[in-house]
Amino acid sequence: MKSPVILLIILGAALAAVVIALMLSPFTNPNAIEKLLPKAIEGFSLVDRIERVEPGFIEQGELYSAHASFAPLPGSQYEKHIDMLGIAIFLFKNEQGAKQVKALLLSGAQTEMIKVYSRAVELFSNADFDQMGILWHDKGVLYEILVTAPKGSEKADRELLKRAALAAAQAVLKAAGPQPQ
Repeated sequence: MKSPVILLIILGAALAAVVIALMLSPFTNPNAIEKLLPKAIEGFSLVDRIERVEPGFIEQGELYSAHASFAPLPGSQYEKHIDMLGIAIFLFKNEQGAKQVKALLLSGAQTEMIKVYSRAVELFSNADFDQMGILWHDKGVLYEILVTAPKGSEKADRELLKRAALAAAQAVLKAAGPQPQ
């Protein structure tokens, strides 16, 4: 009589562990990627936050995405040099979809591998250097940060665009939790 009861307790505990693990997984928790959007970035104010956007990359298996946009704070170093900073986080059914969209987004861009908190990410810019961003993926999640210079700017300050993109990447990685060393 004791062994069936013990077996049921063990099976119940195992099932509870599986359910908790699935609830915490970004692939099954519909609120997971929204939590990765930072609420603040130094030198910027939050303009808009959309926590659930219908998929645009359906063929690649996108489930949905979350977006946030930030504007430079008045008086900050970014004020007259940056128009907008945007963050998009895409959730895919699998890693292959994230890789395909990453390649698509980087096509035609000038790229450079850099490290943010020991994580390899891809810094990219367009030919005119009036847009710069950072892109990386982790399993089925694709992270995109895009910083734009004001329209009609004579020459964008590449270092300020890069600094803003790095600040945004750091904020996203902090929201994601402990980083690999």
